[in-house]
Amino acid sequence: MPKMLRWRCICEGLIRLADLLKTLNLTPPRAIELLRPLKTSIGDEDIAINQFAAVCWSSLLEPGDTMARRLINATSAADALAGVAACIDDSGLQSVLQLAKRCEIESDALLVAIERWRLRFSVKSFRQNFESLARLGARMLTDDELAWPAGFAALDLEEPVVLFLLGGGSAELFERSVAVVGSRIVSPYGRWVTKEFCETLVSDDRAVVSGGALGVDAAAHLSTLNAGGRTIAMMAGGFDYLYPRGNESLFAAIRQNGLLCSELATGFAPSKWRFLQRNRLIAAASTATVVIEAGFRSGSISTASHAAAIGRSVGAVPGQIGAAHSA
Repeated sequence: MPKMLRWRCICEGLIRLADLLKTLNLTPPRAIELLRPLKTSIGDEDIAINQFAAVCWSSLLEPGDTMARRLINATSAADALAGVAACIDDSGLQSVLQLAKRCEIESDALLVAIERWRLRFSVKSFRQNFESLARLGARMLTDDELAWPAGFAALDLEEPVVLFLLGGGSAELFERSVAVVGSRIVSPYGRWVTKEFCETLVSDDRAVVSGGALGVDAAAHLSTLNAGGRTIAMMAGGFDYLYPRGNESLFAAIRQNGLLCSELATGFAPSKWRFLQRNRLIAAASTATVVIEAGFRSGSISTASHAAAIGRSVGAVPGQIGAAHSA
């Protein structure tokens, strides 16, 4: 992009951002004040405002929303959100056409996305999300930070906009992590294999990533913790909807020495679609994925598929040949 055109886009973006904050009844200092509880430190104001916008985006998006990522990649999280706000306020199509042209996006596809986001675009919900995350003790990461999991880049347009963290661990745990997933109905053999694998990974100073579910997931988290290791549970809903409820004590233990992670705002309950999309994060954040017993309909198969699609190593441990949970 020519230098003069780039500066013009930056200036236009700042104007749109000012309009957005006005719409939200916020000043930049107030926006940073809302953001501060979610960050260990606040640096450059422009970056902080982009991170503020990323948290707002989490209230609008379903996981893997490629249109949002296209807008953000073409501009920034703050500029893209301001552009969407202008489109929602505009009763005509002019703002949509302008935003589509500026970001080199098909206007029809953008219009469909705008209508999808319009249903959730609420100043009240944005504020509630900030307040709920702060009350829960969550932190946040965006892709302009060094701690952002490098593996997410392999997801391309399905890369998350923001990652929320809950617990005493740091995001650096992803750098040497392996995903261990499998059936919710785990056999004694599968449980033993999970324990052996996780103890070996801990001895190699690797973190274990899984999905916090019953069966192999829970066995992987618990075996890692019992071996003195660090584990990461990737959630399929907001932190106010930790699932399954029966694993509350396990989630509390993970928070002590590891991390609970989610790309979703508070208020988002787990669903089949969100579980499947969550699996792409498990696969991308980890250096490899191991499946220990899985049925034909197991969600861990989607994790393995995501891992294979982005070039990660995939391992599988077969169970008994006649058992449905290891088909």
